[in-house]
Amino acid sequence: MNDSIKIKIQSELKPDAYLALLPEYHALLLPTQTENYGHSIVECMLFGVIPVISNNTPWNDLIPFKNGWSISLAQKDKYVSALKYLLDLDQKGFYSMKNSVLEYSKVKFGK
Repeated sequence: MNDSIKIKIQSELKPDAYLALLPEYHALLLPTQTENYGHSIVECMLFGVIPVISNNTPWNDLIPFKNGWSISLAQKDKYVSALKYLLDLDQKGFYSMKNSVLEYSKVKFGK
């Protein structure tokens, strides 16, 4: 990675601090084993944060909309590919994908 890329792993946050931080992030990496809904995923998408999540969530239709990835936990290479793709995006590509996430959120969640 070049010096302009920063990866931050966020530890546990208090609920009031969580939503204030979301606009500062570009992507969510959450390879969870199971989610019956995934509130944190939805909250991130409502802010245009691009999800890279497992397919063990209800959000398995991301790839056709070009607004994130839902990947099997057994396919670690696809997680790597998704992250590399995000790292290679230029500003125009990033904003295009972010806007796609926001549009998806409007359709799915009525926001």
